[in-house]
Parts: sequence; C-alpha cells; structure tokens
Amino acid sequence: FCISMSNKINTIIIGGGHAGVCVACCMVLSKKNIEYLIFEKSDCAFKAWIHDRWHNFKINTPHIYSLLPGQKPSMPADSLGHEIVEDIRGWQKVIENLKIKEKMKFNTLVTSVEKNSQDEDFPYKVETQSSSRVNDDKIIYLAKNVIIATGNYEVATLPPFVKDTPQNIKQIMAKQYTTSALEPGNIIVIGGGQTGVQIAENLIENTKDRKIYLCTSAVPGTFRTYRGEDVFFWMDRQGFLHLPKQALDQMPQAQADALRYGHVPLAGSDHPISPFSLHRKGVRLLGRAEGFSKQILNIKSDRIENIKTALSGYQQICDMFTIYAESEIARGKSLQPHDLPEPEWDNPEPELLNDNGPLSIDLDAENITNIIWATGYKPNFDFLHIESALLEFDQRSFRPTDLASSSNPGLFYIGFPWLASAQSTNLVRFEPDANYIVDHLLL
Repeated sequence: FCISMSNKINTIIIGGGHAGVCVACCMVLSKKNIEYLIFEKSDCAFKAWIHDRWHNFKINTPHIYSLLPGQKPSMPADSLGHEIVEDIRGWQKVIENLKIKEKMKFNTLVTSVEKNSQDEDFPYKVETQSSSRVNDDKIIYLAKNVIIATGNYEVATLPPFVKDTPQNIKQIMAKQYTTSALEPGNIIVIGGGQTGVQIAENLIENTKDRKIYLCTSAVPGTFRTYRGEDVFFWMDRQGFLHLPKQALDQMPQAQADALRYGHVPLAGSDHPISPFSLHRKGVRLLGRAEGFSKQILNIKSDRIENIKTALSGYQQICDMFTIYAESEIARGKSLQPHDLPEPEWDNPEPELLNDNGPLSIDLDAENITNIIWATGYKPNFDFLHIESALLEFDQRSFRPTDLASSSNPGLFYIGFPWLASAQSTNLVRFEPDANYIVDHLLL
C-alpha cells in the first residue's frame, strides 16, 4: 500500500462512542493542537446508544454523571429515567461545538493495528476499510498514538447450549429487544443480571396476557436512593467511584475478584428492582438455565442461592452506606431520615428463599415462543495484532488492565473495567481517564 504524508497522524482514536469522543473533547480543551482522527465503523457517533440498545433503555446514571467534557447540564443534576435521546442530543451538540465531528471518519472499520518498524516517529500502522462497501480498497495510516475505545459490549456472550435452542423459538439478543419483535406467546429471559431484570420488568409491565419467565443469576442487589439521594451520589461522596485499582491488591482475593470480575448490581434506571418486586408483579423466577433437551429447558437448582446472593448484596451495601451516613451525621452533616430497605427489597417472600422452583420447563406445554438472551457482552480485540500488548491483558477476562500499554508507548485504552479505578468502564469516569491519556500522548 502506498502511504502518503496525509495518512500520517499524531493520534488515532478507534471508536466514536462516548469514551472515544470524551478523549477527543479533552484533546481539544487542552489546547495542545494535537492532530487526531476518530475511526467509527458505523454511520454516526454514539451508535451503540442510538441503535444498539433494547426497547425503553435509559441510562442508569444521574444526568450530571453522563456529561461529556465541556457539556453544560440540560436538566437537574440528579435527573434519572429520562429518555436517552435527551442525553444523545446534548452529546451531539458538544461534538458540533468543539468541531470533533469533522475529525470523525464514519463507516470506517479498523482491521489491523500493528507495530510499524519502518518509521520510529510513527510506531503504529493502522489498516482500515469501508464497513459499508465490501470491495473498497484498504487504507493504511501511520500514527504516533493509538487509543482503543471500541467498547466493552461488542460481542454477545452466549452459553454453549444456545445451538440446541428449538427451531420454533424466536431468539432475540438483549440489544435488539423490542416488544414489537416478539412472537405471540410467552417469553423466557435468560440472564438475571441488570439487563435481564430490567427487560423482565419491562415485559411484565408492557405486554398483556403473557407469562414472563426469568432465569436468575447470582448477582448482588443495590439500593437506588438513600436519604433522598441516588446511589451514585453516595458512591461519589464515599469514594467508591474513585477507588483506585491498586486498592484491589490490599483486599482478600475473593473480595477483589468479586469487584474485578463481578456483575453490575441489580437496579432499575430510576427505581429499585429486586427478585421480590419482579415476583410481586408476576414474573416467574427460575434458577439458571442449564440447557435444552429437545423442547425442555433444564433449570439448575440454584434459585434460592441466586436470590439470597441478591439480597445479601443489597443488605451489605445498605449497611456500608448506613455506617458512612451515621459518621457524616456525627460530624454535623444534616441528612434526610434513614429510609432503607426500599419497599422492593423489604419483606422478602419466604417461598423464594426456601424453594428452588421448577427444574425444567416444557416450552410447548407453557406456550413459550420467545427467548431473550441477556447473558452479557464482551469486547472484541481481533484487530489488535501486537502480541506484547495482548500479553499484558488480564487472561481471565481478556481485557486490558491499564490505561497505557507498558511495553508499547503511545498505545492506550479507555472504557474498560478497572483501567484506573472502579468506574473506568462507566461514563462518570471517562473524563479523568481521558485527561490522563491526553497528558501522556507522544507529541
């Protein structure tokens, strides 16, 4: 391939979502005049938030924690549960005002990131091709810095038995869920994490005359509001949002692994959700799905364990913040009255804590015609062809473990868990992580 001088650039950002754009915002606001391009494989910025989300999805963080650098709030700081289009509108205004959109190359798929041994001033070779036109030529860029911001939710993680799903069952990935996509009949949601419980609640509230089943998972619960404030404000004030990854090294291994690899706690976007609140609304709770035997879905006998995990997690986080709040009161801070547990978690039904429920479901007999897979997602690094960088990844989760590659100066990551802190994978933490990257770019 012929490489012109115009294809040499200081910094390439791979991914035009919130994390990648956040880095670009910090570059512009730093006034360092860094030349950069953003490669986005879709036809617009923030595509995952616009298109790759399930019906009625809302951001879980209060408005103040969802802003891009330089963005002014458009609603009260603690606003929750609003339509996501309001957030997207604000983000789009930022990339227009900071002239970031003109630096974005849409429908551009990065197929390879390699070391460039031919030019030490531009140590990275980035190969791209059109994601919308199959026969277009590939284009190669040389860069001093590459920032990978491709997202933590690129590829669905499905259980091996998905291949045995009966052919007459409509299968829907969580991202593609809408009520209009459903076949007539009843529904099983497989995957009891935050997405699964939110979808199960949405289904029971927005579909008529259908049975909704949820295969639970061992995921802790959390409160949504305490003493009149959202859980994010409490985590911020208490310090958990900014807990550095080095703190994991000081914890017992089981506790550190639970934080590093565990699930996001169960909660709604603007209200609590618990196994008990779902049960009271009519969702039929099951243990974890184990596999199919023709038209039979086999269920693990762990419903009690999963529900107790949710409840004990909820109680632990409530106790932790109750102790913290009482210490604040002792120092003279005025707080609203103690109001935990929330009704959704109070007075748990004894049968859910003492009975594992059915251990198999006959799909035909129960008229189940739809399965929604809410079993999680993972990132995709197939384009990264630098062995020394891949060897730095956490071998259990196959994700990067630092904002910057230790063996490849100029190679950075943003938007993945525990790169710098507990919230490196959350919108609230992108800006400080992005500022770190901008401060360490090769110029």
